[in-house]
Amino acid sequence: MDKLKHIISYLPLLSILLIMSLLPFHYSALQRFAMYSLAVTYVLDYCVNTRWRQWRWNNTKLIFIAFALFSALTPIWQLFDPVRTPLYQTTMEVFSPFFFVGIAGFLGMTDKIRMEYVAWTMLSVCTAISVYLIYQATLGMTQGYEWIATYNWYRLVKINTHMVVNLYCNMALILGALVVFDTSHGRFAKGVTIAMMIMTLPVILVSGGRAGMISLVVVLMVLSLYYIFRTRRWSLLTIAAVIGIGMSLFMVHNPRMREAVETTNPRIGLWQECWSMIAERPVIGYGVCSAREKFVRRVMNNESLRNTYVAEIEQDESYRMNGTTRYDLIHPHNAFLETWSRFGIIGLILCLCCLTGPFFLRIGRYRVYLVLCTLAFLIQAMFESLGSDLQPLFLASMVLLFFYDHFSCIAPSAPTGA
Repeated sequence: MDKLKHIISYLPLLSILLIMSLLPFHYSALQRFAMYSLAVTYVLDYCVNTRWRQWRWNNTKLIFIAFALFSALTPIWQLFDPVRTPLYQTTMEVFSPFFFVGIAGFLGMTDKIRMEYVAWTMLSVCTAISVYLIYQATLGMTQGYEWIATYNWYRLVKINTHMVVNLYCNMALILGALVVFDTSHGRFAKGVTIAMMIMTLPVILVSGGRAGMISLVVVLMVLSLYYIFRTRRWSLLTIAAVIGIGMSLFMVHNPRMREAVETTNPRIGLWQECWSMIAERPVIGYGVCSAREKFVRRVMNNESLRNTYVAEIEQDESYRMNGTTRYDLIHPHNAFLETWSRFGIIGLILCLCCLTGPFFLRIGRYRVYLVLCTLAFLIQAMFESLGSDLQPLFLASMVLLFFYDHFSCIAPSAPTGA
């Protein structure tokens, strides 16, 4: 019986690794299966291994309560929203990780979580993506197509948008650094990890994603300084400075970065429209469906946005369904503004708690890595709406995994980390 319990305790970990390996790809039935698998194996492990017996209160669990409350705003506000569109069901689905991670984090889970397993899984996926895209781009170049254009076309069609893929790669690099800086791992493990990290870099650098590249520069600089100050190897400061200057020059000369400086970014207009909408109803918001409907109407009536942003998406196949442009997919491209417009000041406060709370979690040596993952997510959140190309599962999963790996390591007799 004990052997069976031991085997069952690993099942949630296997489901988690499956989910983490599928995160950068377009949402599919396989990802839905992985989520259901985790739900089933979590309940099975929780009951068979009587996880509730080790439950204790810890102030750190406040973040999981915030996750659950934030996800509950969507159905609560819908009760008072006169408009109901398919966006409601979509929002419920993409926000569900906040709820389920909140419940799992509060109640406790298996003690088999290890961040190095997650790191190697994510880096393996990034390496496979990088090799696949390089191969397809090189093959396309032999047929007369531009290498970078082919590379990004295959990334968009076969993998996902640059916002999703870049965030995944940046988080994989952060977890890779955790393995490399951990003295418990041997040279071979660290060498393989570094090789996969190097293979991950082109995915971000070639994509042209501005938020992704900014996140990469921040991550590399913070990790470099963290290593230098931890090991007191002050001579490496020069190398860190060279890396920082090199990455900055690369960004300055990147066509996408120049485009942001030389042209009017439509996001500014979208933010202004959303802010004007919030000003009319700042306390309680509009609800998910009414907020989107009102926002789209304002954008369509804005001549400047109509001639630039809207005209561009009308040519974008990803915004079309059955030959019709999906104008309902237009969104503010800012997680905080959209949340405020939907749920008012309460939603904004809960959103800030969820997206900044991880900065204050006391999880020992893992803290700097969770802070970096949260920072990468926040940078994306400034330019993308939650649930669009910014999936809550990215942040929620990292908080849960770091939290329970940390507590299972320091308290083996209480594997739930309560």
